[in-house]
Amino acid sequence: MSDTVRDSLIDEVDDTISYLNDEIYYNGSDEKSKDGHKVLSKWIEKNGNFLTYSSDGDSIHIKFLGFQLWNSNDDDRKLNEETDEYEALTPYLVKKIKELASVVSFLKDIKIYYREE
Repeated sequence: MSDTVRDSLIDEVDDTISYLNDEIYYNGSDEKSKDGHKVLSKWIEKNGNFLTYSSDGDSIHIKFLGFQLWNSNDDDRKLNEETDEYEALTPYLVKKIKELASVVSFLKDIKIYYREE
């Protein structure tokens, strides 16, 4: 990946992550409860933002709550062969976040039995 392409991709990732973190924070605190803002503020203060990204100099990685959603070396977004462009990053990440949330939501109702040792 050329330096120009990588820099452009980092700018896109930075803008996307900032936008989605803001959307989660502001929309999440309005919809579910009066205390939603406090809950999200405390969570972010303790754990950091929901979405983060990092680069190892070779690739860019995007994580949601610590789970990797995307990386630039293994980009599985849909590719438009006519334009040779990938689908936009924001809707792709929203789809991946919803998939992960669905799995986590399912897990909350599972009964897990364990023995105390």
